[in-house]
Amino acid sequence: MVPGFADADRGRWFEIDRCVVSKFALTAKRQTAARRRWSAAKGRLTRAQKDGSAEKIAEARQRCDAAYAEFDAISKAVITEMQSIVGAGLERNERLLGQARRSWDAGSAVIEALRPKPGPGSHLV
Repeated sequence: MVPGFADADRGRWFEIDRCVVSKFALTAKRQTAARRRWSAAKGRLTRAQKDGSAEKIAEARQRCDAAYAEFDAISKAVITEMQSIVGAGLERNERLLGQARRSWDAGSAVIEALRPKPGPGSHLV
């Protein structure tokens, strides 16, 4: 715990963290689902190639390419979104550390103000 970090601030901090974790999970699910669709399309292409029908192969190739394009677009969007989330987290951390630094500096100033001042001749002891 950071001294001076108010309960309301702490609560907001943890709520943001929960939202980030939830967002990561959601984007991972989107990407995984797109990857599965692409894998299924590749499987259908393989079956069409074994079947040997040029029409089925062309159709399966088109579906496979479309599924890959979808997976690629979602993956790029997920990466961009994750970078944005991580960047926002770094900014929050910077603010938190700044708040901690100000709190520590204020504490040090109080300690220094309360420290007994040396009297005359105390340097000889």
